[in-house]
Amino acid sequence: MSEEAKVQTEQQKDESVQEDAVKSVQEDAVKDEESKDEKEELSEEEAEKLKKSGIVESASNPEAIAQAQAVSEVSEAFALPSFFIKEETRIRIEIDILFDSKTGKPLSMARTGLGIDFAQFTALGHTIEWAEFTQPSYDDISTYRQRSSVYDDNAGRMIIDTMKMRNNYIVWNLKDWSLRDEQGNKEELEHNGEGALTRETIAKVYNVFPTLMDVFLTLFEKEAILTT
Repeated sequence: MSEEAKVQTEQQKDESVQEDAVKSVQEDAVKDEESKDEKEELSEEEAEKLKKSGIVESASNPEAIAQAQAVSEVSEAFALPSFFIKEETRIRIEIDILFDSKTGKPLSMARTGLGIDFAQFTALGHTIEWAEFTQPSYDDISTYRQRSSVYDDNAGRMIIDTMKMRNNYIVWNLKDWSLRDEQGNKEELEHNGEGALTRETIAKVYNVFPTLMDVFLTLFEKEAILTT
């Protein structure tokens, strides 16, 4: 092999080594980025589990903030902050519901105030239904957390079961609603001496269209700033 051919061969080897090195660096960078993403996802998952256990660094209700800001622009009245729970205070959740006018089956549910023109749905029925909850105190929440704690093998500690937590909101904080039977008669909610729903009423609530209860509870949790 001539000297010139040897030089070309060596150059090709060097270029190949450089290409392999660049490719290795790029692959390592991709792996690092994927690892970073996985850590961030795990971190978010970890934060969610901690939040359910009561470890919360911040909480807010964006919709309420926007509404209060809009009101303040046309009013100069300001109230002092209210940090203590009043037992008689109730949180009313209102929901717009579209339903099949022939069968009565619910087809769409959303909180009121979204600016939807329901008059355009001429073939469907429209109703506004509501539910009233009391604001749970810190003592209430502590008790609910104890009742709703389950051991998570992956986390290696106790976490809060969301469904069990919501059951506590239903039993202890749901005080009234507008729901009616097929004849149009309001289904009354009955409470025992301790303020909890009776067994018969709980069975009635659990028989409500599941998505409707999910919407009620989700909006209640947000309004009461029980979730972030």
